[in-house]
Amino acid sequence: MKIPSRSIRKELGSIVLALLLLPLVTGCLLRDAHRQISQLDSGCVIAGTAVGDSDQPGPYIVVAWTDLDAEASLRPVDHFVMDEGGPWVFALEPGRYRVLAFRDIQGDLSYRPDNPLKEYRQGEALDCSSGTQLNGIDMVIHDQDRPRRAMTMNLTRERFQQGHIDYAAIASLGQATAYGELTTLSHARFAEDNARDSLWRPLDFFLAGNPGIYFLEPYDAAREPVLFVHGINGSPRVFTELIGQLDSSRFQPWLFYYPSGVGLNENTRYLTNIMLELEIRHGVRRFHVVGHSMGGLVAMAFLQNRHDRGAPAEAGVFLPLSAPWGGHAAAGRAVDASPLVMPVWRDMAPGSDFLANLFGVDNGARLPDSVTMHLLFSYAGGDYLTWGSTDGVISLASLLKPEAQDLAQSVYGFDTTHIGILSHQAAIERINQLLAEAAGQ
Repeated sequence: MKIPSRSIRKELGSIVLALLLLPLVTGCLLRDAHRQISQLDSGCVIAGTAVGDSDQPGPYIVVAWTDLDAEASLRPVDHFVMDEGGPWVFALEPGRYRVLAFRDIQGDLSYRPDNPLKEYRQGEALDCSSGTQLNGIDMVIHDQDRPRRAMTMNLTRERFQQGHIDYAAIASLGQATAYGELTTLSHARFAEDNARDSLWRPLDFFLAGNPGIYFLEPYDAAREPVLFVHGINGSPRVFTELIGQLDSSRFQPWLFYYPSGVGLNENTRYLTNIMLELEIRHGVRRFHVVGHSMGGLVAMAFLQNRHDRGAPAEAGVFLPLSAPWGGHAAAGRAVDASPLVMPVWRDMAPGSDFLANLFGVDNGARLPDSVTMHLLFSYAGGDYLTWGSTDGVISLASLLKPEAQDLAQSVYGFDTTHIGILSHQAAIERINQLLAEAAGQ
């Protein structure tokens, strides 16, 4: 059924306004957004590498903490999980931190006294002031390495364990993040206002404990996860109809929720870090990915990034829905004209480094060998004289970028709008068919 023009205008409004009506944005909102971005930049970043000196398998876990109590029980402010050794990073409140890394021999994301453990510079404190980025915090873990004194540490994600968040106590990005927290699509965190505000107020979004990966039911090893990634100004709630028709005997939905205003590279790395920990925690063998609009770009970059990180689970089918592979011209105009440029606009501008890197060297598209991509797009809703050839939001030239088509095993178009594809029955049936085929492999 063709959607009436009034409905089209309503559903496109929140997306288009963020890009096209920048001259009308109030000075108050711009000042607020500038403050948010400045505060994000004023945090403390500590980064380095942790590797073993042998071919012993991981996981490897890097821990940042502020102090030791009398019983030598570490109180971590965050930890970083890797299936193999490699680079790690922490985003923290300014302060003094110590860092260690250990090899998790038992593979249960916990520390035991027989785990090889390396303290950076024997526990030397690192001063990480506002706006500081400490790089080169590199550690090589030898099999015989042990702490200077006996210690214990609790690496349980507290909000995952306790089901609540002490917002005032958040001192790291990890403490603000959901790692498989149970929720419902009707939860207030997924409300339209929260999702829209994440473009202009990404710091508030983090401090409210909104971001991360959510489950709608406890993890079930008998069913393969389907990771859903929303687009700009969106939330997991946009997938309500699609999730409602998902084959629950085969699949379980995982929901990535992230702030729209943050750069796409940052959100890609953030998603990779969360997924890697969940893959290890639950022993995930395979999962699939559905990404809508800009979420399709984040999802593709994530699949590339996790492959480079040596992630343990196999990624199966990848279903981008109306993804703007060529970017959006309005984002480019925003970069040129707006007094404040949100990081996401730079990445969404046609010709951006992010978009170019999606398709590798010399635009040679790349995805892990295990991934089968099917490109689904919408093509209704655009008044040609006003919009050109679009789905009401994204140009067909961007939706059907040749390099993306070359990468796809199949390409499907649907006579619906950019948002309408999420509830279009023929599109939902095709998505379920492709997932079923992947599960039968």
